[in-house]
Amino acid sequence: MTFENPYNFIPAPERNTDHPELGDGLGKRGHHAWQPGLVSGRLRVKIQCKTPLLIPDRGSTDANGHKTFGLRLDENGNPYLPPTSIKGALRSAYEAVTNSRFGVFSPHDRALAFRNPARGDVNLIPARVSEDGLSFELYKGMNDGTQSAAWLPAYGDARKTYLTRGSALVVPASHGTRCFAVIEKFERHLRNNKDSPWRFAFSFWRVRAVARCRSELQDHLGNIEVVPSNPVNFDDINPAIVKYSAALPGVALRVVEGWICFNGPNMTNKHDERFFFRDASCKNIPISKDLRKDWESLITDYRLANKRELDKGLTRPSALASGVFSRHIRQAGERLEENSLLPETLCYLKKNGSAFTAVYPVIISRELFAKSPKEILHHSLDHASDKSNLSPADRVFGWVAQKEGKGAWKGLVRIGPVSCPDGTGAIQGLGPEGVPLAILAQPKPAQSRFYVAANASGEPLPRGCNKAQTYTGNQGLRGRKVYPHAKQGELNNYWNPSPQAGQLPTLGDPHVYREWRNNVAATPRGDQNRSMTAWVKPGACFEFDLDFDNLSKVELGALLWLLSLSEEHYLKVGGGKPLGFGAVHFSIESETIRSGEAIANAYRSFDQAPSSSVDQQSVDQKTCVDCWEAAMASAYGSSVESLPIIKAFRHAATGSGKPVHYPRPSPAPHPEGLQYKWFGANEKPQLQHGYALPALWEADWSLPILS
Repeated sequence: MTFENPYNFIPAPERNTDHPELGDGLGKRGHHAWQPGLVSGRLRVKIQCKTPLLIPDRGSTDANGHKTFGLRLDENGNPYLPPTSIKGALRSAYEAVTNSRFGVFSPHDRALAFRNPARGDVNLIPARVSEDGLSFELYKGMNDGTQSAAWLPAYGDARKTYLTRGSALVVPASHGTRCFAVIEKFERHLRNNKDSPWRFAFSFWRVRAVARCRSELQDHLGNIEVVPSNPVNFDDINPAIVKYSAALPGVALRVVEGWICFNGPNMTNKHDERFFFRDASCKNIPISKDLRKDWESLITDYRLANKRELDKGLTRPSALASGVFSRHIRQAGERLEENSLLPETLCYLKKNGSAFTAVYPVIISRELFAKSPKEILHHSLDHASDKSNLSPADRVFGWVAQKEGKGAWKGLVRIGPVSCPDGTGAIQGLGPEGVPLAILAQPKPAQSRFYVAANASGEPLPRGCNKAQTYTGNQGLRGRKVYPHAKQGELNNYWNPSPQAGQLPTLGDPHVYREWRNNVAATPRGDQNRSMTAWVKPGACFEFDLDFDNLSKVELGALLWLLSLSEEHYLKVGGGKPLGFGAVHFSIESETIRSGEAIANAYRSFDQAPSSSVDQQSVDQKTCVDCWEAAMASAYGSSVESLPIIKAFRHAATGSGKPVHYPRPSPAPHPEGLQYKWFGANEKPQLQHGYALPALWEADWSLPILS
């Protein structure tokens, strides 16, 4: 059983920046005159809606944070489609089919982080930032093969069972408290099931008592050399238990000095915090600039990943049934906005050989990828730094400098006022309360199986690729994000706004549902989704004039090709694109295309209309399209229709007929959402999935349901 992701990518391979037509540069072109060898004119363009079009107007917000929007209207009460929306849609498509530079690519210069498996990494070294903030104090524990930090029973049965209780020995609740502790050596044993033999996993020290001074421990425990533990008979352990920690008899208790690391109950069933301690052989190491930068990037990533909950003042992530955020998420130096590596910070260091390569706030931490998205984007695709390296889309639609310095280029096309001939008849009202739309997922480029390519050509990562080995120097990005047309939206009942959910007549797959409605029963109108009180009906039309000046035939050819695609090709305009809204077809109703020489001659003659000799200098659409196709073939070594760029674009514009929805663990929409469980199953090594987002230029770009 398969589905298609709401978004995919049109590949963006390395560009030929020296190509005479599709390369970089502006030449002598300007806005002051009609240039010989270039073409200017006007296109009358019609847009027809295949699916409902969302043009949100100002909205209202209820007590639950749910926003409801109306339809944007003009002064006559007709649907108002801003020219900027059309220009944005055309530019995105134009960038793709000319393989231009990214018009916007920011702020992706920061390394992203991914969630590590719960590995209990014994190789991480506990550390404390010195009081002057210049070095790490290493706390390697006993340095005897055990985990470096001692376990400090803090929650549930672990605290009741292992920690000596007394008025002077209750664990100080303050993170970073300097204390003395009595520790006892334990071993962890595991088995696969009740019929499997027990096997040794690792050893560690566990705190038996803790106090602020040594004398309190001496008074309470007396002779600390006595070890009361007895050997464990593993045959007597409850068969339902598959992991067990046993104290080692005959190993003396130790008194150590160190620091309490108290991150809070940040995971389900957490039982222990950590106690950092060290022997006399441990040294300090200086803090490098790279480790400081990595810490700031990691803490920033943590907070961005939980921004919605933090902005609402919540103390735990929505996916965690109990517990709280780790302290590095909810506070740092008692200031939420602080992400620097402050003095006296308790953390963990990763060592590779003799070098310390990473710093983490917790032992099971998110981890930074080796490179940022910007670093694996080929420089020929990066946003233009100045006018000398403008790509075709920059020249045609305009450019504004995003880096240091100033600069801008006014585009050579203009979208005129947009009219709706259907008037108010194009509007479908959805009631004063509106219809609740499905939750739209936020972009998550840290899902590297979907965003990272195996190479600069945009090919998917191999199935099962280690996620930690993505965003590396020999890889690339998948390309330009696009929302493929969902053919399920062509079913007669698909856009019925009535609240009854359910299966629809099939398009070749028995599981077709109205994916655009919010199916989360508990929160049909929550703060994560939106409602619309009206939309533009399927079949409604809009019209506008597109004026252009001083385009080359190649530049105009790409635009004409986009506006002359057959009727089964749709671009996306407006809101709700991942849900199938805004699929529209562009067509040219009339055109006037004239060369710069023809326009100059007409002005020189002062005629009211150009002479017949001037008319002969007009340019036809086919000539321009042929010029663009020839330029693409010469730049990328293949005919246009065989290029992955164009194949992917056509597939996105036509769709395949399979259900389109976000990944989820069931064919039907789940009443509680749970889309994240698909990604969890995809990452579990024992399930051997590891699917990457399939290539859009292939015949099948579907994914399987994973439960």
